[in-house]
Amino acid sequence: MTAVQQTSERPRRLLGVVVLLVLGALTALSVLSLQPPAPVAADAPQQDFSAERAFVHVERLATETHVAGSEAGDRVVDYLEQTLSDLLGWWRERVAEETGVSP
Repeated sequence: MTAVQQTSERPRRLLGVVVLLVLGALTALSVLSLQPPAPVAADAPQQDFSAERAFVHVERLATETHVAGSEAGDRVVDYLEQTLSDLLGWWRERVAEETGVSP
C-alpha cells in the first residue's frame, strides 16, 4: 500500500467511526426517552392514572380463569362495566347506545 492510499483511507475510517458514535448516541437517547414514567401511588388525584389503583383491579380479575363465553367471563364483563360506570358515569349510556341495547 502506498502512502497516497493510506492518507485517502484515513478520513474514510475516521468518518466511519464518527458515524458509528453518532448512531450509538442516538440509539442511547431513543432508548432513554422510551422509559415508562414512575408509577403513581394510590393517593394520587382521581383524574390521574395510578398503577396501585389499577393493580387492585388486575388482582381481582386474576382470581379465576375467565374464558370468553363462560360464566366467569360474564362476571368479568359485569365487573368491568360496573367499574367503568363508577369511574365514568356516561360510559354505560354510551355502550348501550353503540350496541343497540337499552339500559
